[in-house]
Amino acid sequence: MSELALAPVAEGASTAAELAARIPIPTRLPPRYDGQPLQHMSNSSYTLFLGWPELWRRRYLRGDRPPKTAAMPIGSRVDEAITNHFQQQLEHGQPPTPQDTLDRYRVRGQNGSTTTANERQ
Repeated sequence: MSELALAPVAEGASTAAELAARIPIPTRLPPRYDGQPLQHMSNSSYTLFLGWPELWRRRYLRGDRPPKTAAMPIGSRVDEAITNHFQQQLEHGQPPTPQDTLDRYRVRGQNGSTTTANERQ
């Protein structure tokens, strides 16, 4: 997978830079599931790598995504509502009415569309 290396540190080191130099990091990153090399490791990726190497391999090298939770669709709808609110305000000078917002998501729940009742007419 990856090669880890500890940087040598003088005995009795106590500064933050010296301690940070002892953190094991991959010396080269392996290719991703699509054949492209990993360009960097974010803090969350590195934390996952240290705690659960197999889960890291599955997520970042194989491209497996975790299953959706019940909260994910709700978060997506909230994001869409906020985006729609400000987009409507920028384009038309006023936010959508509460009824228009409700209509938009009733229609979405029925057929997956994001058109409002007014846009369909």
